[in-house]
Amino acid sequence: LATKTPAIARAPLATVSGRSVHLEWTARPMKAPDGSGFVCFSGRDITRETELANHLVENQWFETAAALSGGLAHDFNNVLAAILGLSEIVSLRLEPDHALQEYTKKIGLSVERAKVLVRRFSQFSRKNSGGAEPQATTLLLEDSAKLLHGFFPGSVTFSFESMPVTPWCD
Repeated sequence: LATKTPAIARAPLATVSGRSVHLEWTARPMKAPDGSGFVCFSGRDITRETELANHLVENQWFETAAALSGGLAHDFNNVLAAILGLSEIVSLRLEPDHALQEYTKKIGLSVERAKVLVRRFSQFSRKNSGGAEPQATTLLLEDSAKLLHGFFPGSVTFSFESMPVTPWCD
């Protein structure tokens, strides 16, 4: 009884039914009227408070992730705008029947598809942003394979096989 400060311990426990509860135990040094000392133990269920605290931490993590995704979406959108702008400049400087016109069109289509992804990042960063739009995965993969093919030497081949019915991804 050298200290008057109570000792507090918190611990998760499982009930007989298997439910998890969080308890807080307090041990307080006390003096009886005759001057003798004893320790008074008390406990309380802090399950709800613990769950709320955990929920708050989780929400703070999601808010941080949303802010980060919003910033990334903004930066990525700027990069896409530069790619699209440069592609359009190249297209305007080429003759209409030039072989590279096909690639500038593919770049434009790919940028438009990438904008959908940017929109998804932006939606995550805002509350009540609405539902996601389904995307045809086959089109995205085919375009990506065609664009990548131009960056590799002729010795590298790409093989892409699509399913007859394309599943839609949310």
